[in-house]
Amino acid sequence: MLRDMLHQVKDRLTGPDRPDTGLTEDVRALERAVSDLRAEVQALRAVLDAHQHTAPAPAPKGRGRKAAKPPPAARLEIRAEDCIGCGTCVDIAPSVFVLRSDGKAYVVSQDGPADRIEEAIQACPTCCIVRGS
Repeated sequence: MLRDMLHQVKDRLTGPDRPDTGLTEDVRALERAVSDLRAEVQALRAVLDAHQHTAPAPAPKGRGRKAAKPPPAARLEIRAEDCIGCGTCVDIAPSVFVLRSDGKAYVVSQDGPADRIEEAIQACPTCCIVRGS
């Protein structure tokens, strides 16, 4: 459905005829639909992450020794001056990152699936997600 809307707007914009006055509203409708879809995907990812992380972890195998605690993870930060607001990090780890009204991504939780956080760091096109102290 979104792809059809996009193609219709694109065809009208790039067609041989002059774009009509309703094109601006069509683009806004498309942007709203994409925004709504992004929110739904974020909610579904959060539910999926919750389900994947509720399974009990297997007991550590040791010979009477306590399992060593992993070192504390460095704090996640986003260099706002480099963020372009693409939303990739939010799509990958919605429980950790959000896009705010200024169009920039922010860290809302330091706790999240480590694999998703690493994936978001690697996928960021501007490399603005960093681990601070």
